[in-house]
Amino acid sequence: MGRLEKRRYKRKLRLKAFVGLMLCLTLFCCGLAVVDGSLREMMGRGNDRPIFGVYGVDGQVIKLEFAGSEVSINKSEWARAYETLKGRLAKIFAR
Repeated sequence: MGRLEKRRYKRKLRLKAFVGLMLCLTLFCCGLAVVDGSLREMMGRGNDRPIFGVYGVDGQVIKLEFAGSEVSINKSEWARAYETLKGRLAKIFAR
């Protein structure tokens, strides 16, 4: 490996390390925002909500909240769709 190749290799490694570090930092900051919206509330910022939340409304419904938008998922519909997909995949791979 020549001098120029070594230099390029070192630059690639530095870039990969930098991108990895930025990704980890971003995920860490998002995780803090996701996990604890109540900390903001305790600090007196009012009704701040976390960016992402999963709530079990009752035994059959799951409520997802992402940046103010809400989606409700019925567990029985989810299970039926899963079984249908599993059956179709079994038919495809059985051929």
